[in-house]
Amino acid sequence: MELTPPIHRATARLSVTEELITRLMLGAFVLVGLVLRVYNLSPVAWVPDHYERLIEVSAMLDGELPSSAIYAPGFSLVLLLPSAIFGVSITTMQAVTIGFGVMLIPLVYLLVLQVTGDRTGSLVAAGMCVVSPIFVFTDRFGFVDSPVTTLAVLAIYLVPQLKPGSIRDGTVFGLLLSLLFLLRQTNVILIPPLVVYWLLVSGIEVRLQSLLRAATSPLWVIAGGTFVVVSGLATLPSNWYAVDVGGFVSLSVLPANLAHYWFLLAGNITAPILFPFVALGWLAMLRTNRPFAILVLLVLVIWTVGHSPVSFTSARYMSVGYVLTYAVAAPFAVGLTRRAAKTQLGRVVKHGTWVAGCLLAALYLIGDGNILANWQLQTTRSDYGMSREVAAPLREIEAGSLVVTSVAKAFEGDALRIEFVDLLDVSLVHEDRLLGSQDVEAAISDALDQGRRAFYIYSHLEAEPDEIGGIFAGHDIYFEQLDGEYNVREVFRTRHERLGGGHAWVLFEVTRLE
Repeated sequence: MELTPPIHRATARLSVTEELITRLMLGAFVLVGLVLRVYNLSPVAWVPDHYERLIEVSAMLDGELPSSAIYAPGFSLVLLLPSAIFGVSITTMQAVTIGFGVMLIPLVYLLVLQVTGDRTGSLVAAGMCVVSPIFVFTDRFGFVDSPVTTLAVLAIYLVPQLKPGSIRDGTVFGLLLSLLFLLRQTNVILIPPLVVYWLLVSGIEVRLQSLLRAATSPLWVIAGGTFVVVSGLATLPSNWYAVDVGGFVSLSVLPANLAHYWFLLAGNITAPILFPFVALGWLAMLRTNRPFAILVLLVLVIWTVGHSPVSFTSARYMSVGYVLTYAVAAPFAVGLTRRAAKTQLGRVVKHGTWVAGCLLAALYLIGDGNILANWQLQTTRSDYGMSREVAAPLREIEAGSLVVTSVAKAFEGDALRIEFVDLLDVSLVHEDRLLGSQDVEAAISDALDQGRRAFYIYSHLEAEPDEIGGIFAGHDIYFEQLDGEYNVREVFRTRHERLGGGHAWVLFEVTRLE
């Protein structure tokens, strides 16, 4: 009978203990992440982001095909089953994005463990996603960026496991890429780095013959075919792809936006703490896992350049980049704390790393505390809160009255007995706002001729007509064209001002000139 040497038994016990501790830590991270994302939560929504999806999901549950003229149907498809079970609401949207945000935590652990083999470094990277204010904020908000980030990280994690001859792998990966594209069209820019990553981890030589053999393998033929077919079929029922994006895109903003996004990825206000670990961690990763280091660089460059020509910016657009910066920074920082400090400089580096980590954690937690403590302000001053204020006087208006507004979608679920003219829909039809204003004036004139009252809700889109661009630009023209043609009398003004520009919503009654 063969006996297990004591050293092997000890090693096995240590391995089991480490595994148990890791699982307990991950469980604690998930619990803390969930608490940070649900504590003091209340509805927050914006026009058209949330409301357009809710309208589309409601229609899909009634048996209609995706029909949004603004957004690809990916997020609505993700929301479909939860909405069928729990109801179509902003709260359901928030629950879904919080779910994706919580799933990101163990997924980041698995990704970093895959590329480094370092349990502690992987736990630290996952922990950063738990408490990073941008993730807490975005997940609570119900934005599409949460599923985008989780699914993009999942795609990166799956790449080294894709087998060239596997039809199953090709189908699954093609479906995943399709969903990413349908969530947001710009996600297509993630595909080239993923392909390069697969070529590197598969050890395929950069020769034409080898590349052609890889491209024609069952994996990529099936993945590509699945991507094209699924994306095409999901796109056909709607016409979001026909929306003119020229108003949103401008090369003139690229340099400033690019600098802004790189500053965010460097750590924003925490850059002096985080950036050295990101930069040095990437250089270390280049030595230990070259394919992943190249992937990180490609994604960070392509992701920032791809989003920078858009006229408006948002920190949440960089969520995939944040994960990758954590993935290279955390293992490197942990490695520094493990090294024997035999010299004065070594001791300074080791202790300095601990101080930097504690300071970064403190700053993250302060940011989280601020988000949680002020969440009711987010609710009150989001389009959700603003619309709740305006809904009260709208309920007092006579049935059949006409209301013209850019924020009509925010009242979709209120069952008001009035008719809306949605200026976003008008802008989709008429790129020339003067032509659109003629339709608006005709609708008002018809209502008044029929003895109905007419109203106009003046919102942030009129107050800041060029803030976003595209179909959201030039809405001030709709209101200005009424001046001189009709009497416009203020009847209600919101008590709160909307977050961002700080503008109230104002309800005007429109009557004929005496």
